[in-house]
Amino acid sequence: MRKICKQSRKGFTLLELIIVVAIIVIVTAIAILVFGGALKSAKDFTDSLM
Repeated sequence: MRKICKQSRKGFTLLELIIVVAIIVIVTAIAILVFGGALKSAKDFTDSLM
């Protein structure tokens, strides 16, 4: 007879944490690029008003 051993999972595995950090880094990089483009557009617009 085999014994079924239930392990209680507490916390996250290293792989899960690495994946979450990678996703956060990618989203942050995209946000920085978009924000930088918006700043340049706003600056160009205000410069054209003067």
